[in-house]
Amino acid sequence: MGIEAESYAQLKQRLARAEATLNALRRGEVDLVIGATEPLVVRFKTLVDEKERLFQELKRQEQALRESEARYRVISELISDYAYSFRIEADGEWTLEWVTGAFERITGYAPEEANGRRGWIDLVHPDHAPLALEHVERLLSGQDDVSEYQIVRKDGEARWLRDHAHPMWDEAQGRVLRIYGAAEDITARVQAETALREYAERLEDMVEARTGELLEAQEQLLREERLALLGQLAGAVAHELRHPLGVITNVAYYLKMKLPSPDEAFSEHLEIMEAEAKAATKIVSDLLEFGRMVQPERAQVGVSDLIDSALEGSTPGENIRVSTRIESDLSPAFVDSQQIAQVLRNLIRNACESMPEGGDLTISADEPMPQETIRIQVSDTGTGIPPENLQKIFKPLFTTKPRG
Repeated sequence: MGIEAESYAQLKQRLARAEATLNALRRGEVDLVIGATEPLVVRFKTLVDEKERLFQELKRQEQALRESEARYRVISELISDYAYSFRIEADGEWTLEWVTGAFERITGYAPEEANGRRGWIDLVHPDHAPLALEHVERLLSGQDDVSEYQIVRKDGEARWLRDHAHPMWDEAQGRVLRIYGAAEDITARVQAETALREYAERLEDMVEARTGELLEAQEQLLREERLALLGQLAGAVAHELRHPLGVITNVAYYLKMKLPSPDEAFSEHLEIMEAEAKAATKIVSDLLEFGRMVQPERAQVGVSDLIDSALEGSTPGENIRVSTRIESDLSPAFVDSQQIAQVLRNLIRNACESMPEGGDLTISADEPMPQETIRIQVSDTGTGIPPENLQKIFKPLFTTKPRG
């Protein structure tokens, strides 16, 4: 940057010594120059010449310093938003020598309002004060430093600055005499980086969610393929089982006809055989129904008739109280009555099974969106569905019963 600070300081010290010597000669204090090898008048002229030379050199260096600072200001204005120079006094006080560029536009303060170390630190956002103080400590130790921190404008708005600073160290005094710096408003860059980081995080979440959806869709497709294959297999197995089950049922009926008064143990085993044969036949029928995937045959039907049909096909226990709450002016439903009645029977059966000690079974129907939607609710006072099973209840063949 031009002139070294220590050379300038040494030059001033030499000039001060020469000035003191000349003043001593003018006052007649010749003892200060006793021992000189040349005549007194020559010594005096030599000192005068030396003073003049030093004075001219000092003026030249001061001019060079001003030109150097001017060049620094111009360059700083070209590469930053504003540049500044602080003079560091012996007592540690900071004096703002000059500031250029858009300081007032960026901070909202006039330069004189930010004068001194305290005035500069007061600009810093409280959350970033420790960072700014570390920046100052490094500079006062003679180290160049670049720091990014937030300031608070006079109107309260927070802005981000990137501060490049260079201290001028004086070897003779063992301290920093000046700090030159250039500050750049990087608020737009920080906001863009923050927005980009947040978008990247959202994008990761979106990708993760989309990946989950694709995996779920793939899983669903595999399930459907397996179910289609299972339906075909179920149909074939059911056809093969229907005949032997029919034989078992007929044998049980034949034995009951031929043995009108069998002993108690025989009758009990016969009843078990007949009941299990009927249960197996029901399972076979369900498998056939599942394998056929019958298309619904929709028609208009009264909601009360649907609920009555479902209740007639169900056998709630004696300790279960059944009640219905059906709005009187419900529109007819356009559904497959057999399929919907079967759904309701399944819900009623599940509700009853969840209340082994008895309870209340309530079936209600209303029309939240007239002429568009009819809502039928089956509620009970049983044990309820565990949270981990809520996502599985609509999967075909899902059950929590040990028999499957």
